[in-house]
Amino acid sequence: MRNIVYIVAIMSMPLLGLAQNSVEIFNKYKGKEDITTVSVSKYMFSLFSDVETDDPDSQEFLDLVQTLEGMKILTTEDAVMAQDIIKSVKKHMDKNDFKELMTVEENGKDVVFKIREEGKKVSELIMLVNEGDEVVFMSIVGNIDLKKISKLSKKMNISGVENLESIDDEK
Repeated sequence: MRNIVYIVAIMSMPLLGLAQNSVEIFNKYKGKEDITTVSVSKYMFSLFSDVETDDPDSQEFLDLVQTLEGMKILTTEDAVMAQDIIKSVKKHMDKNDFKELMTVEENGKDVVFKIREEGKKVSELIMLVNEGDEVVFMSIVGNIDLKKISKLSKKMNISGVENLESIDDEK
């Protein structure tokens, strides 16, 4: 019996890596005063799969959202909570081997993009916007095409992600 428990435990270890996306951070702050959380599920994205369009930009958007597992956004304008979120996000990024993609510093606003890769695919994109008292943290999970994420952010009116448009300029 003990051998079966060990075998199941060993076989489950790869699944633990899948659970280490940024959900833990959102769960920590969800429901707290002065915190706004937004969660977009895979199901929500899948609703777009039946939409038909002749517009190339809209079709590109539809193709992108079909590859996403989910998106979560966390924001606050409370200075104490902002610093706590920044600390939690940085700890999470360090613990889970995120690679820095791009940093934008402008007029007291810092925007950091980091990615986690599985093989040659980007499995999670994190954005952290720090404007002093205001912080926005976003996580997008799925099979991510970074060039298309900027278009998604424009359609959903997500501040900060427009900085990804310059990704080709930085390479």
